[in-house]
Amino acid sequence: MTQSYEKALKYCLNLLAKQDYPELELRKKLENKGNKAEITDKVILYLKEKKYLDDSAYMSRLIEKYTKIEPAGKLYIAAKLEAKGFTESDFSRLLSGLDEEKLAQAAVKLRKKNKPADREKFNNAQYWGKYLVLRGFEYDIIEKITEGMKEEY
Repeated sequence: MTQSYEKALKYCLNLLAKQDYPELELRKKLENKGNKAEITDKVILYLKEKKYLDDSAYMSRLIEKYTKIEPAGKLYIAAKLEAKGFTESDFSRLLSGLDEEKLAQAAVKLRKKNKPADREKFNNAQYWGKYLVLRGFEYDIIEKITEGMKEEY
């Protein structure tokens, strides 16, 4: 093993010890450090063999975060995954089984819990419409959630 390979591997292991990264992001970091493509490929291959780098597990964890911890719609989750370098074909199967209506209800419940100061807005359809759009929910889901609320402008 060459010294530059060991240095690049140590750099990646230090990064991965702090947080998960998708392959594309780790490749960019190695390239920005001035590593040759051959060394980058060897490091990535080693990390995959040792299961330190697993894009499908990374996608699953990110989707879990935006379904259980910070509920968001499919559009928001897809945008986050695309920003990390994944394509629609990579994640479309994972997103297809999501129940967006339940996610929207969970997002509303979490917002009410975390923002009690906004209590006077909680029956305002416009407030929830804006919030749910920003969280990546589609219009038909927002319409179901805000049904029966008053419109205030």
